[in-house]
Amino acid sequence: MEVLVTTVGAVRDHGDTLTIVTVGEHEVVANKKEDGTPRWTAGELVVYVPEGAIIPDDVLKERGYWDEVKGKGLLEGKRGNRVKMRRFAGFESRGLLFKVLPSVDAIPENHIQRGCDYQGVNLGDNVMEFLGITEHTV
Repeated sequence: MEVLVTTVGAVRDHGDTLTIVTVGEHEVVANKKEDGTPRWTAGELVVYVPEGAIIPDDVLKERGYWDEVKGKGLLEGKRGNRVKMRRFAGFESRGLLFKVLPSVDAIPENHIQRGCDYQGVNLGDNVMEFLGITEHTV
């Protein structure tokens, strides 16, 4: 399994609050921002996390996939940390997307962040190890 830096191919509306985001041959359902605009844009650099990925708790917390009350992630599996196909408004979503952050004064390249650490990234990079993501095994 790979967790790749890729680009958004297309974004299309799916009802009032959702969009379908195409990344390579995969489609992911994403909620819109509070103001009703899409969260993602075509051509945007993103991290695609595929089905079968197990995401560490700290990464889930940083990216808003954590339930503080239950003390677990909002995804699938016993710990809520597993990426699985999910249905949203009749559409199958396969995977998750994470933001790639643009360069800033202190960090002169596109990057992803985990806690206080960052890693510069380019299109096609596998960031699985940096994010601590593992593959679900049965």
